[in-house]
Amino acid sequence: MPLLKKNKVPKPPKQKKHKGKIAAFIVLGIIVLAVVGGSIAYRYYGTKAYVQPISDINMTWVLSNGSSEGVIQDAATQNIYWDATSNIKEVYVKKGDTVAAGDKLFQYDTESLTLQVEQAQLSLDVAKYNLQVAQQQLENTGKANIVPDYNAQMDEIKRIDAENEAAEKKAAEEDASRQATQDAEYKSQHEIVYTSVKETENANAGQITGALLSTSGEGTVDNPWVCEVDDKAIISKASVDALISDNKYLKLVGNRTNEEGTVVPFELEVGGSAGLPLSSEYRLIATKEEFVFAAVEPTTVNEIKYPEYDPRGLTENEKKEQTASDEVGIKKAENAVKSAQINLDDAKRRLDEATVTAKISGVILTMGDYENPPQDGSAFITVSSQNGLAVTGYVSELQLDSMKEGDEISISSWESGTYATATVTEVSQYPATNYQSYSNGNNNVSWYPYTAYIENADGFKTGEYVQISKVSVDDTDAIVLEKIYVRSDEKGNYVLADNGSGRLERRDVTVANTSENEYVQILSGLTTEDLIAFPYGSKGKVGVKTTTEMSVFDMLF
Repeated sequence: MPLLKKNKVPKPPKQKKHKGKIAAFIVLGIIVLAVVGGSIAYRYYGTKAYVQPISDINMTWVLSNGSSEGVIQDAATQNIYWDATSNIKEVYVKKGDTVAAGDKLFQYDTESLTLQVEQAQLSLDVAKYNLQVAQQQLENTGKANIVPDYNAQMDEIKRIDAENEAAEKKAAEEDASRQATQDAEYKSQHEIVYTSVKETENANAGQITGALLSTSGEGTVDNPWVCEVDDKAIISKASVDALISDNKYLKLVGNRTNEEGTVVPFELEVGGSAGLPLSSEYRLIATKEEFVFAAVEPTTVNEIKYPEYDPRGLTENEKKEQTASDEVGIKKAENAVKSAQINLDDAKRRLDEATVTAKISGVILTMGDYENPPQDGSAFITVSSQNGLAVTGYVSELQLDSMKEGDEISISSWESGTYATATVTEVSQYPATNYQSYSNGNNNVSWYPYTAYIENADGFKTGEYVQISKVSVDDTDAIVLEKIYVRSDEKGNYVLADNGSGRLERRDVTVANTSENEYVQILSGLTTEDLIAFPYGSKGKVGVKTTTEMSVFDMLF
């Protein structure tokens, strides 16, 4: 019986791989599209600088003095201190009197205060004049000619002297050479030489030399040689010595011009045993004066010309040192002007405040002797309010000028939310030693305490902490930016702004510090209508195209 075959279970058909390939192609396409799209987006957005309006990033709240906190105090008091620089002329109240805000308390001597203002004005005028002098000095230093230093000037003079000395020496040598040549020529034409005369001993007459016109005789004492000569003839010592040695005699005859300019005859006998003592060549004239050859015209040496240096000139180092000194002088003069202006403003303030009034309504709690005001720093008059409370706040030194007695501030309670206004009654002239602002402000800024009177103090309680704010400037057109938007170099501070044609340009700006360390106020160079960019990175450059659409790259980076 044949074995039964097991039924084979058919294998499932193999799945074709077409669907997997399609899915892979779809994913790959998405990736390619993402890469290409991202590349295109980056090339479009990544190469353009994002700019935004000033109004979107303007932080004018920084200009508020509200970054300080305050504390509610007991019944408000106004302490009036005597100004030791002024005399009290008249007092209008006494201890225990009730006064209203604005009532006169006492009066300083306005005559002395007016004199102080005039003196302060004179000091300011003098300080300004000194500043002008210092500025003119710097200008003069800048115009000063550069001259060599002393050693260089001496070296130049020595060089010129050496050149002149060499020129004079050369000229003297040339003159001596020309003199010798001229003397030789003259002697060759006019000298009577003994040998030439001797050769004529046996010749009764004859032309011998240019100076010797004729000769006769035998050279003896009885019959000397007779030589006719002109008045230019000379006889040398050697010829005379030879005549004496040979015991010969010579008679020179001719004409000469006397001192009156008249031509007269002369005779001169030379020779014999007695001889004629000569120490040099002599002209043959009756007086036998020593012969001197005519001097040649001396060579003219150029006149010495020394360099003319500006007596007010400065060497290069001197100019640098003087410039630095002048700049220091200007700084000192500028500080003197600022100091004098402060003194004048203070004198004017004291004159304007010569009549001291009550800032709050209340009772004269304490009062000193106006003829002998307190010298220990205590208050001359203390006014204590019968109603209301006081608040102590703090103002930064950067806004100190904006906080004055009589100003109004806004206060609000963090605890109850109560809001009220207060009138500043006193601003300290000295900074607080133990106060730190709760904000992230400039840690290098000092804070000055002030006291304000809250007339309607309902809702506040003593010891309660409150927030105080007072806008110090009209911030309608003010611009305050984070410091990261402002760069600086040797030319000054600047931002990168849209030039109106879609490109970044450098825009120079003037800045001022604020009480917040991370922010600066733009005083000039920008308006609230301008568009600016982040001035760092590859797109933070002049000339880069701009866009007002923020890309994902700007969000990320």
